[in-house]
Amino acid sequence: FPYTTLFRSFYLYADVSSITNNSAVFCKKLLNKYGIVLTPGIDFDSYEGHKFVRFCYSYPKQSVVEGIKRLNTIFS
Repeated sequence: FPYTTLFRSFYLYADVSSITNNSAVFCKKLLNKYGIVLTPGIDFDSYEGHKFVRFCYSYPKQSVVEGIKRLNTIFS
């Protein structure tokens, strides 16, 4: 995914427009089907947020690694 890191934050803002045009629906699917919690970009940007998701990596390392493994399985 193309992404942007924010200065002094624990978030990654990723462009998912190559996968979906509705980040809210995409995030709900990831949560309900795979137990992965991401925040839809529309929560932060009403204009182009539908193309982005926000990852939070302030959780324990084991949780972040597990989420990455799940994402890798889904998109491999």
